[in-house]
Amino acid sequence: MTIRLVLALVLAVVFLCPAEAHVRSQSFSSWTVSGNTLEGVYQVDAYRVTQLSETPADLAGLLVAHLDGRVTAVQGGVACKRTALRPLAAPRGEMRVEFAFSCPKPVTAAEVRLLIGGFFGVSISHVHYARLSYPDGRLDEVVLTQGQQVVVAGPEGARGHN
Repeated sequence: MTIRLVLALVLAVVFLCPAEAHVRSQSFSSWTVSGNTLEGVYQVDAYRVTQLSETPADLAGLLVAHLDGRVTAVQGGVACKRTALRPLAAPRGEMRVEFAFSCPKPVTAAEVRLLIGGFFGVSISHVHYARLSYPDGRLDEVVLTQGQQVVVAGPEGARGHN
């Protein structure tokens, strides 16, 4: 056998055999700070949502119900009023939910503790990537895990917190 034939056979095996890759448990959110409001979009793959129930009929409703109470905002010990929680259109295989919170004071003047606790009870290795955009152009990114599910947003920017 020539080297070219061996190489061709190896490449054929690599590319023609199905890969059994593990899909990482992860979700994402993008938040915009504007005055005393915090608006965000939470995104997760649809497969992850199917893990929430043995017989999911309405994945969008299942996701909204799961995130209700698991994504909250508190400023100075006072809960920020949630003004939006609704599913959004998303590309095939993805799911998105819109959130909006109205806090007592501007977020750039007083810190807000944003709890993003979705899916950590479903998968202990779940990771959430949160991005916050501020009016002055700052952009902060925080990685959340089972042990750290809170983003502190405010005058100093965003950071993860227990």
